[in-house]
Amino acid sequence: MVDFIDVEQGDAELLRSGGAVMLIDSGTPESGTAIRLFLKKQGVEKLDYLVLTHPDADHIGGAASVITNVPVGQVLMPDYTKDNEIYQGVINALNYRNLKARAPQTGETLTLGDCTVKVLGPIDH
Repeated sequence: MVDFIDVEQGDAELLRSGGAVMLIDSGTPESGTAIRLFLKKQGVEKLDYLVLTHPDADHIGGAASVITNVPVGQVLMPDYTKDNEIYQGVINALNYRNLKARAPQTGETLTLGDCTVKVLGPIDH
């Protein structure tokens, strides 16, 4: 099942399969509470994966709130950074929860319950 969460500007998608849950991106900083409420309404108590596709504010903005308030198994994000307060908030939340993000490899597959999620990028041009 895939839900596209309304976060106004930006992206946030929730994938569920076989009891496993993946959140892809987290909208803007104002989206954190809305995402947490959506998760609660859906009965989601933990995330197996939090995938942050890139460190722009409209993709990682709500991540610090989610990481701080929802148990997360693995955090996947690219290994490039942004020098801004929002990115630093994500790093602080990871440190607070004693989590380490890792960069997935192109072609890597992730098991999400009964399905497989394949990482398609980044692709070097």
